Amino acid sequence: MVPKRWDGIDAGRQSEAVWSALYSTVSRPFARPASGKIAVKVINHYGDEVLKVLGV
Repeated sequence: MVPKRWDGIDAGRQSEAVWSALYSTVSRPFARPASGKIAVKVINHYGDEVLKVLGV
């Protein structure tokens, strides 16, 4: 799903697989940070945003 505002600009250079990965609800793998903490942003169906710092 390529955003409509990008039609004709960068859409030709991006594949559907890239956009599918960006619009996924599953996190991409990443290395454990040295701090041992990550920040997770959650947006509910009302549009409210919460940022929580978790230890990993």
